[in-house]
Amino acid sequence: MEPAKKVITTLSYGGEREYRRLILTILSSIAHLGDKHKEYRYVLFTDSPDYFKSWFRGLNIACHQLSQAKIKAMRGEIDFLHRVKIALIEETFNTYADSNILYLDSDTFFTQSPEAIFSKINEDSSFMHVREYEFSRLEAMPGDPCKAFFQLITTKDFQLANQTSIKVNDTDASWNAGVIALHRSHKRLLPDVFALTDQFYPETNNHACEQYAFSIILQKFTGLSGCESVVSHYWQNIKKQIIDLELAKPSFLDLERLSLEQKAEHVESLITRLPDIIENHFITLKDHALRELDASNFAKGYKWYFKAVTTSPQDSMQLTKDALRYGKHALRRATGKLGRTMRNTLLKPVSVNYNLHLFALFFLCELLPIERTNTFTKPYRVWTELESRSPLKTSLAPLAAKRAR
Repeated sequence: MEPAKKVITTLSYGGEREYRRLILTILSSIAHLGDKHKEYRYVLFTDSPDYFKSWFRGLNIACHQLSQAKIKAMRGEIDFLHRVKIALIEETFNTYADSNILYLDSDTFFTQSPEAIFSKINEDSSFMHVREYEFSRLEAMPGDPCKAFFQLITTKDFQLANQTSIKVNDTDASWNAGVIALHRSHKRLLPDVFALTDQFYPETNNHACEQYAFSIILQKFTGLSGCESVVSHYWQNIKKQIIDLELAKPSFLDLERLSLEQKAEHVESLITRLPDIIENHFITLKDHALRELDASNFAKGYKWYFKAVTTSPQDSMQLTKDALRYGKHALRRATGKLGRTMRNTLLKPVSVNYNLHLFALFFLCELLPIERTNTFTKPYRVWTELESRSPLKTSLAPLAAKRAR
C-alpha cells in the first residue's frame, strides 16, 4: 500500500480573534517542521478564506468556505454546534482519502513537530489530546448536563450506525477532543461517532457530546493515546485571554507582511516564551489571588495580590477593591463587636492607612505564630498590636481595654 499522505485540518470562524489563534496554530507547526512542511497539506474550514491569503502565502493549504447554510447542515437535525467537527473531519477524509488526518481546534499550538504524532498513527492507533476523567466522575460534577449524561449511559445502551448495540461503561474515559489524529482506515468509524453524538445530545444537552462519542469509539476500536506533549491546548478562558492579547500586539500583526519562513521563525520564539508569559501575566496572578481569597486562604491570596499589583499597577484598581471586600467580609466573620467598630472605621474615606492596616491584618494573621484563644483570635491579636502604634489607637483603645477586662 502506498504510504499515507499527511493532512492537518482545522476550523476557524467568527472573527479576527479566532482567525489569529488559527494563524498561531499553523505557523507553530511550520516552526517545528521547517522545510518538511512541504510534505504536508493543510485544510482550513473558515467563513473568511480571504483573511488568510497573505498570512499563508507559499503554504500548501486549501481553504474551504463555511457558509451559514453549510454550518447548519453540519450541525444536523439535533442542531449541535460541535457536531461540525465530525462533519469537517469526514469531508477531509472524503477529499483526501489516501491521507492520515490530524485535526486541531484553533486554540492550540505545537510544542513539538507534528511528525511526533504522524509517525505513530496506524490502523490500530489513534490520538486525542489528553485523557481527562472517567465517566463515573460526571455524577459528582456541577451542572445538569453532566449528571444527565451519567444517568443516560448508566441506564441505556446505544445503537451504532449498523444498528448493533454498544454499552458505555462508567469506567470508560473522556478524552479532550481539541486534538484528534486518525489513520485513513478510521474513516469507517465516523458514522458511529455521528450515531452516538446524535443519541447523546438531545437527551443531555451536554456540549461535550461529540468529545464523548469520539472517546468511546476510539477507545473501543483502536488503541487511543494522548499527545499533550506535542500540542498545547489552551481551552481555559484565562489562557485564551492572555494569548489573545499577545496575538493582538503589533509585533505579531506585523508578521503578515513577512515571508512564511520569517513568520515561522518569529512564532517559534513566541511559543517558547508563552508558558512564562501565561504564568506571570497579571490576569493569571489576579485569578490566583481571587481564588485563594474566595477560599479564605488570606496569606496566599494577598501574596498573589501583591505580586499582581507589582506586575501591573495600572490594572489593579478593581482587584484592590475585590481584595478589600474579601478582607472586610472575613473581618466581619472573625471579630464580632470589635470587628463592627473596625469595619465602620475602615469604611470611612479618611486615610489610605486604614486600608493598609486591613491588608496588614489579614496578611500577618496567617504568618505570625499567634495562638487562637477565643472568638477574638488571631485577627484580634494582630489588630491590637497594629492599632497600638497607629492613628486608630485613639478610637479603638477604649474598646480594646474593655475587651481585655
